[in-house]
Amino acid sequence: MRRAARGRLEYRATGHRVVVVESRPIWNDPSAAWSPHPVAKLTFVRKAAIWRLFWPRTSQRWTTYGPLPQSRELADLVSEINRDPHCCFFG
Repeated sequence: MRRAARGRLEYRATGHRVVVVESRPIWNDPSAAWSPHPVAKLTFVRKAAIWRLFWPRTSQRWTTYGPLPQSRELADLVSEINRDPHCCFFG
């Protein structure tokens, strides 16, 4: 996965869900603690054996990523997050 321009990318896994988080220094105080911002969520649907991809709207509600909503291969969705062709994940 690509690196954040002035921050770092992390992930948080819980059960069948992985949230990709971009952490950056606070803009007016770079020496302060880093501020995390979720950029993507991947969920595994066990019955269908597929991964689903979501992006956070400005309201911070997760929305299905329309161009590639699901895949059997996690790598396909990670690649789509990295490419971000519609500027949904990294703006």
